[in-house]
Amino acid sequence: MSFSHSFKQTMEIYVALTFLLIINVSGCPSGWIQDGDTCYFFSKGLASSWADANSYCQAFGYKLAEPMDEHKLNFVKGELNRLAGTSRYYIGGSDFFVEGQWIWSTSQTSIVAHNWEPSEPNNIGTGEDCLTVNHDGLWNDVPCDTDVRFICEAENADVNVIG
Repeated sequence: MSFSHSFKQTMEIYVALTFLLIINVSGCPSGWIQDGDTCYFFSKGLASSWADANSYCQAFGYKLAEPMDEHKLNFVKGELNRLAGTSRYYIGGSDFFVEGQWIWSTSQTSIVAHNWEPSEPNNIGTGEDCLTVNHDGLWNDVPCDTDVRFICEAENADVNVIG
């Protein structure tokens, strides 16, 4: 066995072990927050368009958060309150295809549980087709090219551990 082959194997093992160490006991990656069988990532310092936020989540095998029931809505709201910021965050809903028909991007199902701000959604200006959740847990529609923070979501079963 050559030195370079042995070194390569050693580095692969090192990378695998390092990755294992950053997985929390809870099953969520480091920096993510667990709620039941779901892990959430709040991009506290990273803002982007809805499409870029969606791509970022998908690049890691996850999705923009889709809080489809009251429990998940309340969890996200609670975490945003805990973060105590004034920012808004993209979640995975839009009315890209039919104005006024809000759907979740992954499942393409209608948004049933919601928490719109008063007078929202209003599609004001040049069109607001992407869904954000504000620091107070209320929802707003915004232009999809607006740079805001975002929330990724993964089921614990979807979190891949190498090794």
